Amino acid sequence: MQAPTTNSPSFKPLPRAIDILNGKHQMLDWSGVDAATWSSYVRDPSLAAAIAAANHPELHQRLTRARVRGFCLRQNVHLELRAAAVMGWGRAGGKGYAHAPTLWAARHLWLPLLERLPHLSRKEAFREFRALRSRGDLPGMGPAYFTKLIFFFGSGTGYILDKWLAASVQVLNATHWTLDPNGLPVFTWRSSNFPKLNHQRTMVVDQVTSEEYERFCEILEDLAPLLRLADGEAVEQLLFSSSTWRAFVREHCLSVKTSTRSKLSQRGTSGRTPPPMI
Repeated sequence: MQAPTTNSPSFKPLPRAIDILNGKHQMLDWSGVDAATWSSYVRDPSLAAAIAAANHPELHQRLTRARVRGFCLRQNVHLELRAAAVMGWGRAGGKGYAHAPTLWAARHLWLPLLERLPHLSRKEAFREFRALRSRGDLPGMGPAYFTKLIFFFGSGTGYILDKWLAASVQVLNATHWTLDPNGLPVFTWRSSNFPKLNHQRTMVVDQVTSEEYERFCEILEDLAPLLRLADGEAVEQLLFSSSTWRAFVREHCLSVKTSTRSKLSQRGTSGRTPPPMI
């Protein structure tokens, strides 16, 4: 199969990475926490009361991705409650939910955008969220989180861009690899690698543009046939949930304890000599 074409001529899939992903499709379903539990970290009595009064059992259940998506599309459910379901699914608020109260207190600034998302392209949606972020109207919510809102409230083709997806696309890109004197592929981490991570490699940078987000989404869609998957959403889920792939990404891209040049072992991750890089 030919390499996919994308808006980025520099993106060329690494065959070894494709082989790892095709070796075993591990599609685990993340479920986060339920909205009621998440509301306890917000420390907003009105949200807890609204959840308790609502006749929606989903607010008290750990929902799968598909169920969150279905719940967000229900117009008979108050917008705040649907947003809380996404917040719980994604464990919004950072480590220990420290930013959850501030994030939720600013909801009047970003909730109106959720109602408009079905009518916006993913590129337009990202641009609007980024404008809110630039004005300081999205406290505690960067690209990794507001792309979740784009996915669940939008058309379903705006994919989640968190550190795992950014690192995955970096590792999948053969242009980020070179060959050592023995002919083995070596990954080189640079802060300029696309999609961009911060220097600690803990999050996607705030400076991601709507054009870069569109490019990221198109890359996932172009990878679908190579990975024998239906669409970009399935690719996103695979890159996020496969434990084998996560270990590979962690070793070569997300480990700051190792050199920025990370080499595939002589025998590879599966015990076989790795194929040529390109």
